[in-house]
Amino acid sequence: MAGLNSTLVALVGGLAAVYIALRVLLYVTHDPREPPMIETTIPYITPAVGMKRNNRYFTTLRERYGKLPIYTLRLPGSRLGRRLYVINDPKLIAAVQREHKICTFQAIEDKFSQLICDLSPTAVAVQKEESDKWLAGPANASSPAGTTFKALAPGKFLDEMNRTMMNVLQESVENWIPEGANEINIKLFEWIKEIITVPTTEGVYGPKNPYRDAAVRKSYWTYSAGVGTLTMGRLGQWLAPDCVKSRDFLASVFEDFFKKGGHVTASGLTRQRYDWYISRGFPVRDYAQLEAGHGVAILGNTVPTTFWFVLHIFSDPEILKACREEVLAYVVDSKDADGTPIRTLDVMALKASCPLLLSVFKEAMRVHGKGVGIRGVMQDHLLDGKWLVKKDTTIFMPSTVQHFDRERWGADATEYHHDRFTDKARPRVNNISYRAFGGGTTLCPGRHFATTEIMTFAAMLMLRFEMVPKGGEWEMPTTDKARLTSVMPAPDYDIDVQVKRRKGDEGVKWVWKLTESEKGIILGSEDTDRH
Repeated sequence: MAGLNSTLVALVGGLAAVYIALRVLLYVTHDPREPPMIETTIPYITPAVGMKRNNRYFTTLRERYGKLPIYTLRLPGSRLGRRLYVINDPKLIAAVQREHKICTFQAIEDKFSQLICDLSPTAVAVQKEESDKWLAGPANASSPAGTTFKALAPGKFLDEMNRTMMNVLQESVENWIPEGANEINIKLFEWIKEIITVPTTEGVYGPKNPYRDAAVRKSYWTYSAGVGTLTMGRLGQWLAPDCVKSRDFLASVFEDFFKKGGHVTASGLTRQRYDWYISRGFPVRDYAQLEAGHGVAILGNTVPTTFWFVLHIFSDPEILKACREEVLAYVVDSKDADGTPIRTLDVMALKASCPLLLSVFKEAMRVHGKGVGIRGVMQDHLLDGKWLVKKDTTIFMPSTVQHFDRERWGADATEYHHDRFTDKARPRVNNISYRAFGGGTTLCPGRHFATTEIMTFAAMLMLRFEMVPKGGEWEMPTTDKARLTSVMPAPDYDIDVQVKRRKGDEGVKWVWKLTESEKGIILGSEDTDRH
């Protein structure tokens, strides 16, 4: 017994010594000019556990620690632990966006692609060389990521992508309910996923779109589900063998696509990206792996955003009625030579002349989005002339902190209000506080393409179909299972609904068109400035 007690005392004493040593290490390695440290109860461990267990962790910390404009979390990793600076203050977010070469996303994006795409040393070297050239270049030079996504800006290439997407979507709508039937019972999220995937990717990859193959679609969703695990490096690959297998299959499909010239008839986006990477020495196999990962950007947020948008429209009769009336005002009725009724809608009206529909969409993104703006710090820097952020650290800018701030959005900031962006009686909010598409030089390049598709799909559904919950009551699924950094999380569970054709739609020919546009939808301050 005496031996057991002495062992226990030694163990407790050892743990206490380690604990004290870790606390001392925290404070002696923290520069007083850095943002204040929080969550130090168990040094390095407390924040790591919080981030793993709670996808609302940053809003929880905002409530727990009050109005800290920025703070430091110390996490396990490297010799002295990793630093994570989390920003709450919109002014500091703006300061980060101004210093886009010191606080850069390019380094984060390159590292992420290396982990989830398993790039070769040759490809990694190309990424580093291009990033270094950009960092050493003029202040206004576009980053490698920005350069390869220029085709997504409003204009000719974007219009071509939108028209291709709309044509495929319009063809598919006739099959949303099987021929001869008047209704169908579905799982809403899975149904949307199946409908949206091919039109979206057709707009990107053109007539030789690999995603037309059901096996490719299945492999992508398996791969997508494991991407978070792959960011753990070799351990992640070991933990997610199905994800790795699916990624390798997708890479083989895209390698064949490029070798057979599939990109030649694809969108301007695909052609420009391929030419840029190959001209800089990227091996075709590596680029195929990168393109497999590109699916996460193309589809990862589009499908869940469509789900939440559609759910908010149909679950509230008032919203559904108002949005239908707003869109119907721009439907033109006519007849063809045989007397067949024709109903035509220019999708530009959805983008430019339906403010309530756009508000419903933006509010769904505000309430359900959990995106985190991430930047890598390239050198020691005094942010806004006050806060020291150290080289080789990471900055987080959680959108939820901005979106649920009662001082900016009002007492009902955590609630969904479909007319929030059209109600002039509400307080005017700084555009930096709306982070659904990120901001600054890393503002989501695909926002115009995705928004056009999502709003078009919703309009088709509203004007041609009715949708009711199978259980009689609509429910709003939780998102507790989502990762902390999920930009737009999928629901924790699907919901059963019945979709049926609207009365009066029989025998009507619908035409969906898109007039040319050099302007995009105003989704944030950057869109206002540029367009």
